[in-house]
Amino acid sequence: MFHHHHTNLAVVLTIFIACTTRAQNLTCNRHCGGQTLQFPFGFSKGCPIQLNCSNNQVQLFDFLVQNVTNSNIFVNLPAKCNRGMQSIVRLFAWEWPKGYS
Repeated sequence: MFHHHHTNLAVVLTIFIACTTRAQNLTCNRHCGGQTLQFPFGFSKGCPIQLNCSNNQVQLFDFLVQNVTNSNIFVNLPAKCNRGMQSIVRLFAWEWPKGYS
């Protein structure tokens, strides 16, 4: 009888986790132009790690994103003599949401 309750609990937890993940994915817009990002990255408030989509291009702050992996976001940082340091400092001060670092 004890083993039966553990099996039921495991099944219920698995279904709950699957439904919760699906619900999170449904509230997170992950499409920008022809690109689709992997969850948790996306462009709407339902995404734990929110990037910008402007002119069908993925952006982090004012910088174009070249690639997103599970541990890095690569941005294009072209030479610009009159760029203020504050715009670059934001890239290094940005923190991953809890549970996604």
